[in-house]
Parts: sequence; C-alpha cells; structure tokens
Amino acid sequence: MSTSTDTLHTFLTPLTSQWTEIADWPLARFAVSGYQCNQLPPAAFITSVRAIVLRQTSEQRTEVLVVQDPERYHIIPGGRRESGETLTTTAAREVLEETGWQVTIGDLLGFAHFQRLTPLPPGVAFTGAEFVQLVYSATAERYHAEGREKDGYEISATFVEITQLDQYNITQGERILLKAALEKSTD
Repeated sequence: MSTSTDTLHTFLTPLTSQWTEIADWPLARFAVSGYQCNQLPPAAFITSVRAIVLRQTSEQRTEVLVVQDPERYHIIPGGRRESGETLTTTAAREVLEETGWQVTIGDLLGFAHFQRLTPLPPGVAFTGAEFVQLVYSATAERYHAEGREKDGYEISATFVEITQLDQYNITQGERILLKAALEKSTD
C-alpha cells in the first residue's frame, strides 16, 4: 500500500460499508464498496462527482432522473472535476452536460470506493488503482436542450416515477442512495 492509499484506508477504517458490488467497465473490473455518509474522503481520491436528481410532479409524485448509456440504465449522472471547480459545481455541470437538466445540488448522500481488480490494457492511462465517486442529492430546476452534450456517452435521460423504477436494473448502491435522497427531500 502506498502512503497516499494509507490515507484513504485510514479514512475508511471506522466507516461501515452499506453495499458491495462488482463493476465491469470496458477497461477493467472493480470491487465497489459504498458508504452512506456525509463525510468527504481525502480529496486526492475523488475522481468524479455525481447526483441523484429528483423532482415533484404536479400531482405531487416524486420522480427520479434515469439515464441510459450504452451499457445500462443508472440514476447517478455526473463525472470528472475540472480544475478550480467546487464539488457541487462539478455535480451541477456534469448533470447539465449529460442530461440537459439544470439542478440545485443538495446534501452529500455518500460515496462509492472503487478498487481495480484487473490490470489495464497496455498503453491505457487511467485513474489510480483506488478512487472515490461522490454522490449528492439534487433537485431538477429547468431543462436546457442546448446544455446537453450532443456527442456524449449518454443516450437519454428521462424522469421516472419511483414506483416504476423496478423495470430498470438499478444497482443496490443506487437504491440505497436513492432512499437517502428521498428521505432528505421530505425533511
């Protein structure tokens, strides 16, 4: 373990993981441990910031933004932080770019800790062997079609009633963080 990885492990030691998953990405396989908490991990390990986006319908039903990419459906749009951005600015910008939705970022819901299990293909530069993705709650404000990247990885983004979410293959971690977002939205 490197000294910097020691810092991350020291941070994680007193915390209890609420979920574990295996994530198969095109470049590698990862073990993912998820934490529902409002503590920020060491900044050096935060590679992306994401958000669970909710809105209320006129009938007072709650909907969540479901994003489709070439691999699957998910409810945590977001991405990499640009130089000088705050964490919440990153989340808002990334949600806009991926979905076209302008959002108000709320509370930190938790984070996912990724540990790479397989080597990278030769010549591929990538984030370190361990990294963290933060997940915030967010409220949808306005749709801006021009804000969505036209050549992005995401295929579509649609609001779905919570009661209809079972038809999508949402991960256990996403469900745990969605529950936390829903609880915070009623506070």
